[in-house]
Amino acid sequence: MGALFWIATSYVHEGETDKAIKTLEERAAQAEKENMPTSIIGSYNLAAFVLTETGHVDKSEKYLEMANEVIKSAKLEDKDRDSFTFNAGLNRCYYLVAKNDLDGADAEAEMCKKVAAQRQNPNEMRFLNLNFGMLENKKGNYDLAMDHFSKADQQSPYTWFCMAETHEKMGNKKEASKLYKKIAAWNTNGMGLAVVRARAVKKTEM
Repeated sequence: MGALFWIATSYVHEGETDKAIKTLEERAAQAEKENMPTSIIGSYNLAAFVLTETGHVDKSEKYLEMANEVIKSAKLEDKDRDSFTFNAGLNRCYYLVAKNDLDGADAEAEMCKKVAAQRQNPNEMRFLNLNFGMLENKKGNYDLAMDHFSKADQQSPYTWFCMAETHEKMGNKKEASKLYKKIAAWNTNGMGLAVVRARAVKKTEM
């Protein structure tokens, strides 16, 4: 399962989106054979993420829906189902932001905020803040976006990229440049890095 993840990640680095999605579909199929529903859900969510980040937003919804079907039907522990359901709401918010449906994203984010307040899970709060940051960035509320991004995962190249883009929109070119260079030089691999590194490198060459 891990091997297929890293193969898909390599394809994303190389700009081979179709091959990455095919590999993630293979990962989901293998996970289904081995009765590993969490890996099925993860594979579909990653496919949606990759498609959205590579400009194929319309194709990503199918994978979010497939992930949601598994969340509803699979035999999962209650805590896992609750966690996946919460994340599904944020994934939906992310998708709606990418689609420029900001009213829909607002509604989804507010529902997730209420759930997060009850659950008080630090990782979920970081993911929530990342999504709120992207939403406020899209609205043009850059200071508010940066406040949310500062509460997201500070070890994530994806968060850095979101912050860099916002700095750039605010006219903070020096701060944006620092973050783009940090991403370009980062050598701890992962899908979050894979979807942004090429764009960060391009920014450093401008």
